[in-house]
Amino acid sequence: MITAGGGSGNPRTGNRGWGWDVAAKGLENMNGAADTAKVVGSGFVNAIGVGLRQVGNVLSQIGQR
Repeated sequence: MITAGGGSGNPRTGNRGWGWDVAAKGLENMNGAADTAKVVGSGFVNAIGVGLRQVGNVLSQIGQR
């Protein structure tokens, strides 16, 4: 039952079929995509912070005139 739909497995060698390999690779890819999203998201947050600081600097210079 464990290898149902998993291809031809060999219980003596521990090969349960290609289905488990595909599932594991899919989970690895999802984890990698989540890590990429975190990096991209933190880059946007940093860019927004820099932009807001620059706007604040401009406004403070305008206020000093």
